Parts: sequence; structure tokens; C-alpha cells
Amino acid sequence: MAHRTMQNENMRVSYREGTLDGEHIFENHSHTRYEMIAVFEGKISIVADNEKYMLGAGEIIMIPPLTYHSVFTVGDITYKRATVLFDESLIPSEIRDDFNLKISSHPVSRESTQRGLMKMLLDIFAEENIERYMPLVGGLLTEAMYIHTYRAGESERVSVNPTVTAVVEYIDSHFREKILLDDMAASLFLSKSTICHVFQSEMKISPKQYILQKKLAYAASLILSGTAAAEAAREVGYENYANFYKAFKKAFGESPREKKRNA
Repeated sequence: MAHRTMQNENMRVSYREGTLDGEHIFENHSHTRYEMIAVFEGKISIVADNEKYMLGAGEIIMIPPLTYHSVFTVGDITYKRATVLFDESLIPSEIRDDFNLKISSHPVSRESTQRGLMKMLLDIFAEENIERYMPLVGGLLTEAMYIHTYRAGESERVSVNPTVTAVVEYIDSHFREKILLDDMAASLFLSKSTICHVFQSEMKISPKQYILQKKLAYAASLILSGTAAAEAAREVGYENYANFYKAFKKAFGESPREKKRNA
């Protein structure tokens, strides 16, 4: 049961477990979908844009679309976690606005009432034919969203270097343009070497790669909403469509047209 996955047109659910020796990064990325990460055992640290959170067993984090994040563990641990990627259409319309507001301000839930849901989800991954349980997973996800919306308390944030915060805010304000490190450094009154060193150390990715992730995730969301790929490329500052196409396919493993068709 070290790594299992099931999916349908609106949701992808995966489970991972293992033993890690020292710090290990699971991924640096952003999605066009919402993401729920549930920790069953061990402890993980998540950097979501310029905020850092610690999650332990029995805790859940909800991550909005287009939010760049890295997930990693620290220390010698055994871990078990599940990840659910889901479309906005799965959020009940009655709570959609409240849910989006809540996960923006309080992404982590430590509610004891969700322990039963997590136990059922873990039991599902122990079954042989897990695909038949997709409707049940959908029901558990809906219940988790209701609990998170109306019962999740204040999220415990770990301080992030102010240089990282400044860089993320700059990128968020300019990612539709062509961002040059020289311009960023001048605007923030920092040296290029300081920006690169501090950002890489805190975020586990270079500023250049972070900017690329942001641009491509936003472009993918535009394409999925019906924008032509060439127009989406221009919206995120690509003047050469061939360069955009190459970067898009490398990031998502499929072309813009395939991304739209497979959505």
C-alpha cells in the first residue's frame, strides 16, 4: 500500500507511505484544482506561497488552485498521507463562498470530528479494488469541506523570511508580465544574489522556476475555462508561442490541447 491512486473526471486521490531519512521534499508545484492533504502518521511541513504550516497526524490542509506549494518532512520519520485533487464543481454551492474564504485564511483543520473521516479514507486504501469506493471518497470529501468551513480554527503559521514574502508578493503582482530579476531586485532594494539564495533556501526552488510555475498554472486555468492557448500564452507574458508550448508540455506532460481535452 506504499503508493496507490484512483481517479475520475472530477477528482484524483492518491495515498503514500514510507520511511524517510532526514529532510525530503515531496514536490514543488501548483495546481489548477483544489488540493486536500490529510496526514495519517508522521509530520510534514508545507510552504504555500509565502506561508509555512506544520501538520501532524489527524490534520488536514486545503490548498486553493494556483497556489504554489512545497511539501516536505524533517527528521527520520515514518509517514502516511493522502492527497485529493478536486474540481470546484465538487464544492457544494451552498458553502462555496464560505469555503473559499475559510481556506484562504485558515487552510489547516485540526478538528477531532474529522478523525472518523480520515479512518474511513485510510481503510479504503487498504482494500483491493479501491476504484469502486470513489463515490464514498466523494462523500467523505464533502463532509470534510463542511467541517473545514464551519469548524476549522486558527491555523498555526511558522514565520517565513521577509525577503521571501516580498519576492512572492512582487511575483504575484507581475507574473502576467515578463519578470526580470534585475527589475525585481531594484524594486525590492535587494541584490540578485540575496534574492536567489534566500528564496532557494526557504522555498526549495529558484525564483525563475517559481515564476514559471505561476505562469503555467494560470495559463492552464485560462485554457480550461475556454481561452485559446495562444491567448493564454500572451496573458502570462509569452511572446513566442513555441516557447510556451514547450514549457507547458514539460510541466504538465501534455500539450495545451490535450490538457483541455483530458480535463
